Amino acid sequence: MKTIVVAEIGCNYNGTIEHWKSMADTAKHSGASMCKGQLFSKEFVENNDYDDETKNYLLQRVLTTENVKELVDYGKRIKTQVFFSVFGPKELKIALDAGVETIKIREPDSYNDEIVLLAMATDKKVFISATRLPDDPQKAFHPRVTWMYCPPDDIKRRYPPELAELNLPMIQSGFTGYSNHYPDPLPCILAVALGARVIEAHLYPETPTGTLGYLPIDNKVSLRPSQFEEMVEGIKMVEVLGLAPKDEKLF
Repeated sequence: MKTIVVAEIGCNYNGTIEHWKSMADTAKHSGASMCKGQLFSKEFVENNDYDDETKNYLLQRVLTTENVKELVDYGKRIKTQVFFSVFGPKELKIALDAGVETIKIREPDSYNDEIVLLAMATDKKVFISATRLPDDPQKAFHPRVTWMYCPPDDIKRRYPPELAELNLPMIQSGFTGYSNHYPDPLPCILAVALGARVIEAHLYPETPTGTLGYLPIDNKVSLRPSQFEEMVEGIKMVEVLGLAPKDEKLF
């Protein structure tokens, strides 16, 4: 399969590194090419206007430098690349020191020149989620950057968005990726037919009993493993039908 499929583990795990690794195993089994976490600091959580429950949830999922290195190495072991959304310059350095091959910039930072330019100055692949492409052509058409359309383009940032808010034809305005926050595989499959070569989708963990003991923070915008597999199979069909981008390689 030519399309790169990223499983966004994010904060959907139970707070332990062993469960993060188990999620990576699930992602690989479900057809993911890569797994992505979120790399933020304790200060970031404490300085944001989260309610107490969300703040406590996130504080339990602050990754240490050692955690990041362990997860990157685990990705190499299972042959499924692990990388992270970096929430600032400090986190970017931690990821680079751990040996990541790819950097992700989240949508709220997509027009933050400091972190965007720092990421572009590395020799790594860079995925950037955004609702619009930048006006600067040196950013918009940087050879190592994949701009990933991330709807909805709404100041309220409603998650999950309504289906009509996805506005998938925006992909054809120059985006080469799609970051999904809709709890169904179909938009991801259609995004490939519209020109996306990188698909990112949140993955929701499941146990045999269906009981996790906690509620993943991104559960409303995530795909279950069976849905993730359905998405991958749909993307394969799009490729076989000749509807996917013809480029052999993204980079």
